[in-house]
Amino acid sequence: MITRNTGEILSILKETPSLQEVEVRLPDGKREKAIHYLAWQEKVKKHDRVLLNTTAGSLSLGSGGYHFVIIGLEKEGNWHTKKQDSFSGHIMKMRYTPLQFAIQSAEEEASPYHDVFQQINDHVLMKTPVLIGELHSMLPGICYSLSYLSEKEGRDPLRVVYIMTDSGALPLSFSKNVEQLKKEHLLTHTITIGHAFGGDLECVNIFSALHAAVTICQADVIVVAPGPGVVGTGTALGFSGMEQVSLLQSVTLLGGKPIFIPRVSFNDKRERHKGISNHSLTVLHFSWQTPLVLNMVNDPILIQQLQGQSPYHEMILYTKEDANWRGFQQEKWPLLQTMGRSFQDDPYYFLHIFYSAFFAHKEFIKFL
Repeated sequence: MITRNTGEILSILKETPSLQEVEVRLPDGKREKAIHYLAWQEKVKKHDRVLLNTTAGSLSLGSGGYHFVIIGLEKEGNWHTKKQDSFSGHIMKMRYTPLQFAIQSAEEEASPYHDVFQQINDHVLMKTPVLIGELHSMLPGICYSLSYLSEKEGRDPLRVVYIMTDSGALPLSFSKNVEQLKKEHLLTHTITIGHAFGGDLECVNIFSALHAAVTICQADVIVVAPGPGVVGTGTALGFSGMEQVSLLQSVTLLGGKPIFIPRVSFNDKRERHKGISNHSLTVLHFSWQTPLVLNMVNDPILIQQLQGQSPYHEMILYTKEDANWRGFQQEKWPLLQTMGRSFQDDPYYFLHIFYSAFFAHKEFIKFL
């Protein structure tokens, strides 16, 4: 059920080409923040009255403390964006909902890339390393790690392409991580799939997105992960990260090198996420026929948790105090966080992200 309210725009707190962060005054006088996406509507301005979706706020969910603008209440005629031509395709996002809108996918006939997708090529990835993560907070750690490793060897930065699935936030512009990584030129391209939207390219599914990442974006390394705000229910199978099973298989079927980023923590208060998260262990269990790579710290508790895993999985063990990691943490770790926890709060989480990136970097160098 949707909870709605009206509000008056008091100020524009932040503006990017794809969204506005605004302060609104609700009818009860409260001042709160809201996000207004420009993918389907023109900009709002001070004193505009708007209709808000307040559902997440009313349920105290982790939406970043934002309400979301549905539509302005004082406009006559159609709302549209000034950049309407960039959404002139025929593929609908958020299909059959009141907010459905059209984008041009890379695959459709009007796209300049249409012909790229005409032939089936099950070796298109050609061993390209593809990192598969459960959480959006893994993305900055991967990008900073790859950048650090390239700098350390005196090499040019790798071309890193991020494919955002639709199991978390749907608008790419909601991600402050992506905004920062693009600003620092640590992400070359972004691709959104399914009902996620706002990437440099839009693709219908993970297969065409992986294809586009190497043929159009010329990726050296690919990262596949959801946007912010995934779902967990405390049950064996009811969590967003189960998508990793099919993602890992997709990479294998297209001839890539699937690298699974384990979710590891000794400081998460929830018992199911202690050591290797039960989410990661479940994904590994259902990926027993997928020849993935798992980079792990050689810790007896973690190794015990992994007992009985598939022989198809290639497991590489590292020490906690590897010289590569020490250099990285001194330079980059203050920039990284997950669920409000820093490197100091949760070092094992970031260690496993770093070693996953370390392996991906080695795999790329091997094929130069």
